[in-house]
Amino acid sequence: MHIRRSGYYAWKRRTPGERVMEDALMKRMIEPIFKESKQTHGARRLQVSLKRVGINTSRRRMHWLMNEDGLVPKQVNRWHKQTTKADETHEKAPNLLDQDFSADYPNQKWVVDITYIATKEGWLYLAVLLDLFSRAIVGWSM
Repeated sequence: MHIRRSGYYAWKRRTPGERVMEDALMKRMIEPIFKESKQTHGARRLQVSLKRVGINTSRRRMHWLMNEDGLVPKQVNRWHKQTTKADETHEKAPNLLDQDFSADYPNQKWVVDITYIATKEGWLYLAVLLDLFSRAIVGWSM
């Protein structure tokens, strides 16, 4: 590469541009907010946080700034319905199927599952009994 010495030194003396300075300021502001959120805030939430203090930026730029700093938000599972509570004093049921969900003849293996259905009055619980040979519903209760 043939670069003139004067061009190199001119480049070294050049002050950073306005955009570079803005990026550096935003990076300094983003990191504490991100850590305060226990690394759960993504580009959208960080963008809103900066907007509250008067700094408007696009989500795309926020993604870029986070990527530059290596800030990757953790995904949080907010809610899980707990169906059972383990009681160590009770004996565990044996695993009779051992992940073998095939059957050679009808009524050889049945399985049960439950699900929750949200209604205006509240939650409904649906229990279904399934024959593994025909995959037919043998019975159900709500």
